[in-house]
Amino acid sequence: MGSLVWNIAVEYDHAEEAAITEAEAHINKDKVFRLWGASHGGVYVPVSESTQPNPRLSHMTERDLITPSGRELTLMNPAYMVRQMMHDYEELYGVKGRITSFPDKLFNPMNRPDDWELEALKSFEQGADEMKALTEINGAAYMRLMRPLFINQACLKCHGAQGYKVGDLRGGVGIAIPMAPYLQHEMEKFTVLCVNYSLIWFVGLLGIYYVFRIIKKRTIERMKLMSRLQRSNAKLEKFSYQDGLTQVANRRMFDALLKREWAAAQRNGFPLSMIMIDIDHFKGYNDGYGHQAGDYCLNRVATVLNGVSKRNTDLFARYGGEEFVLLLPNTSEIPTLELAECCLVKVSGLLIPHEYSDAANIVTISLGVATMVPAETMHASALIEAADQALYRAKSMGRNRVEV
Repeated sequence: MGSLVWNIAVEYDHAEEAAITEAEAHINKDKVFRLWGASHGGVYVPVSESTQPNPRLSHMTERDLITPSGRELTLMNPAYMVRQMMHDYEELYGVKGRITSFPDKLFNPMNRPDDWELEALKSFEQGADEMKALTEINGAAYMRLMRPLFINQACLKCHGAQGYKVGDLRGGVGIAIPMAPYLQHEMEKFTVLCVNYSLIWFVGLLGIYYVFRIIKKRTIERMKLMSRLQRSNAKLEKFSYQDGLTQVANRRMFDALLKREWAAAQRNGFPLSMIMIDIDHFKGYNDGYGHQAGDYCLNRVATVLNGVSKRNTDLFARYGGEEFVLLLPNTSEIPTLELAECCLVKVSGLLIPHEYSDAANIVTISLGVATMVPAETMHASALIEAADQALYRAKSMGRNRVEV
């Protein structure tokens, strides 16, 4: 009985491994096809109903050509080639594949990511190099594999206008392998194994009893695994509100809390204050000392600033790059200014050398303070704008200072 169960488990694992291997082969094939197209600057193909000129290449003078015989050709960029191949020949080679991106970066609404793809894209933002999972699509089991798609020089022909730079994450290319053939094959193996073992077992009913117990055990283990996965997903949800480098709250967490506290301040007529913080001449620091030193500097500054406010209702978050914010519910202007001055002193007290700064020979910060009692017609962005303008004044007046 144990041998049968072991063989079934091994064959099931082999089925998943084989599906993953096939997915990797397809995604590598698509990558090679895309790289081949990119190495030639794209491929000219006849214009047809299904292959229209790419509007994203309209700025290219040679996007469309006419041969001496009068045949109309258009330049097909690599991503367009791969997308058409995936769509038109999906049934031929039996897998689903497509290129997708974040909803706000899409050219084609048909490429909008589903929930699983969106989670994969978010994981790529955090540094993951691939995501794979056994999931369901329209009720059928699929082994899904997705890898990030980064901007290279050739991509800028179409995507340069979106503000991308070489090396930016553009989206992901994914493959979905149907598990039905693998599961059918494993079912056939399972049948053969059962028949063979039935010939050996002289007590069939006892064998069935043991199989039932093992299957029950595996079912319980899967339920436990699902419980662990649910706990892991809860942890992932927590991490989605945390900055990966500094381990403080991220922009997403700040936006969510600002919306909540702004509404509470409107209802209750309480003041809401915000301090926007910028590390002075941080680009010079990064360029002069290197990115590893820059990350270390960001971590030290974030750590000391995160300890300035002692109230659990306040939020310190990384706003982006070298900018941080401190959100202070039910706090008037004077205590907010006192906290800002404390932040200024704390960072200077780190005594981190900065020979590339015009403000001082150590790392310093500039701070913009804003306090509002939100009126019913006001939007939370007004508080951000006011703090940002105050920060701009602090930087314009020589940096290493607090302005309101």
